[in-house]
Amino acid sequence: MSSAQSAASILMIGAHDTGKSNYLARLWLALRRGNGLLGIPEDPEHIEYVEELITELRSGRYVGRTDNDGEARDFEGRAIIGAGPQKGAFVEVLVPDVAGELWETASGEREVERQWVERIRQCRGALLFLRFGSKHHVDALNWVTSAAAMKAPIAKLVAKPSQVATQIFLTDMINVLETNLGKAIPGVTPRVAVIVAGWDSIPAEGREGGPAAYVDQIYPMFGGRMLDEGRLAIKPFGTSITGGDLRTAGHRDEYLKSNADQEGYVVYQANDGTLTQSEDMTVPAAWAAGIDLPETD
Repeated sequence: MSSAQSAASILMIGAHDTGKSNYLARLWLALRRGNGLLGIPEDPEHIEYVEELITELRSGRYVGRTDNDGEARDFEGRAIIGAGPQKGAFVEVLVPDVAGELWETASGEREVERQWVERIRQCRGALLFLRFGSKHHVDALNWVTSAAAMKAPIAKLVAKPSQVATQIFLTDMINVLETNLGKAIPGVTPRVAVIVAGWDSIPAEGREGGPAAYVDQIYPMFGGRMLDEGRLAIKPFGTSITGGDLRTAGHRDEYLKSNADQEGYVVYQANDGTLTQSEDMTVPAAWAAGIDLPETD
């Protein structure tokens, strides 16, 4: 991306309770701090919504459900690239935060509202969120172990017909993005940053191989789809918003005693294959916007 390219829109996608709002709050704090891949030269307008999210994090609470009836509450501002070969160039970052039900409906009905098709076509990249610990996670049906359940009355089985298995939902979203993302922007390879939220709450053995290995283990169908990139570039990132699980005994107290504005980290595989941990929470958004990640030392 050259300095002449001043527009890069990034779309946040995910079912509800997958960490979109928590990441948006932490992203804003990192942008304002300005010592990462992305910073902001001045405060954007209309950030009251994001400030409300930040207040929750500063109080030692994860941001709860946000309800906006499918309407976008856009977080936008002019960011400056702070590292790498594009250092000093500006990029307009637009992050519409939309209720998860909109995307769940799109998956269940295999159709996206036209207004969102047009918006996706204008976006340079996307952040696709998942969180295995979500209470809304839906397991894929195991036809062997579910034999007993299949004997239940059909009405009971379809009591929640809108519930699509999580990995099918994620695969559907990649298909939607491959069809539409960046189609209105000539000459770009659209990027999808897959965000594994709540990375710190995953057992240590699940984190050993990094985000890609974790996704492949938990969501094998979706993991396979990530490898089949097509016209997209897809990269998984693990994110910890608070540097540890606030529900773990003792960590919330430590978090409240610390500088909560500077907590959190990102885990990803560097260009040379090294599993890397960074305190720069802008890394996934910057990569999705087309900014190359720095080489490891």
